[in-house]
Amino acid sequence: GADILMVNESSGNTVISAIEASDGSELWNITLPGMVVLGSPVGNLGESINFIDYNNDTNVDLGVVVYNYTAKMTYVYFIDSSGNIVARYANAGMRNILWSSPIFSSVNEKYLTIKTQDLNKDGYRDCAFIDNQTSLVTFDIKNNKTLYENSLEKGYSYMVVLSNNDINGDGTNDAYLYGENITTGHYWYEGTLTALNGATGEVLWNSTYKHLLNFALGSTYPKDFADIDNDGFNDEVIIQGYGVDSQGTYANITIISLKDGKTISNFTVHSDLKNEDYNTWTTLAFMPGDVNADGINDVQIMMYHYTWNNSVPFTDNFIRFYSGIDGTLLWCGEVYQDHYLTQVTRIIWKIGAPTSNYRASTGNNRILITTGDSVAVYEITGAIPEFDMAYMAVSLILIVAAIIYIRKK
Repeated sequence: GADILMVNESSGNTVISAIEASDGSELWNITLPGMVVLGSPVGNLGESINFIDYNNDTNVDLGVVVYNYTAKMTYVYFIDSSGNIVARYANAGMRNILWSSPIFSSVNEKYLTIKTQDLNKDGYRDCAFIDNQTSLVTFDIKNNKTLYENSLEKGYSYMVVLSNNDINGDGTNDAYLYGENITTGHYWYEGTLTALNGATGEVLWNSTYKHLLNFALGSTYPKDFADIDNDGFNDEVIIQGYGVDSQGTYANITIISLKDGKTISNFTVHSDLKNEDYNTWTTLAFMPGDVNADGINDVQIMMYHYTWNNSVPFTDNFIRFYSGIDGTLLWCGEVYQDHYLTQVTRIIWKIGAPTSNYRASTGNNRILITTGDSVAVYEITGAIPEFDMAYMAVSLILIVAAIIYIRKK
């Protein structure tokens, strides 16, 4: 069953205790010389404490980042599920250690988050992290040593993903390095995406994107969702700069193959508003899988416009679903004057044993739309109900409820 991890800091040390949830007994405790920087005290330990499984025993191991004020050193301690220190990474000074972004992988008909991969084929999982935005480090936990370290170009903010893609067919899954230039002074970035040989750190391909707004981070999704062109590799959605035409404010979408960086499709996503203050817009991309049951994974785009009404902040929200392979608009909806960012979630799909068909069937392909005032379910395939306008009643006094428009294309 689940257990509890308690973290206490005192006298320059960090004490971690593992507690049996069923009876409160202590499983083990360990004292680390140094202090950790914790995230939220409720359910989030931040980048300082990471849950991993380096030895593939299905038990939870830890990667803990501490700063030792006496030694003026940053350490990453690797602790196994029994509370033993098995490895340690060290570097001088107070370092910002950014762990590889977790990927979602389907294992035994369950989706798991994974931050480690076996990069040297020894049967044990290795880790990767960005050290102080100056270098990419991959670390062999079993043998307590750095596998390789790549220097990073200054002026960018980086994140690394240890993916499930084996691009070059060497039997080792490869990595993706995402970078965003933080010095442009505009609403957009200059972005880079680099595919790296997971075993050696060598560059397999690299692309630069002007006027970047966001990546979907397709390398973190299961292939069930993120393989657009059905070639067996995850793909990526890239959002680039805004424009305005007769239809409204739009963003440019490029879908690329994460196998070789080549373009799969290009299209534009339109809102229904014409507004050229692009600093008031945010656009995000998601990879929800095959929403219209045609055998091709699709793309969800959310455009948010921030506005005010009688000194009250609102967002106008534009929900769009497109065919990933050619950019055909499949389904769209608008939520105006929402008190929060409208959230769209694809309702969980059946897992068909034993073939593990994770895509939803036509009769159970639904999305959940959550606004500041309401929660509603809509069919996205099959017999989609037509809504000219649905007005959601709200109990909040003196606040106008969100106005929702839903339609199929």
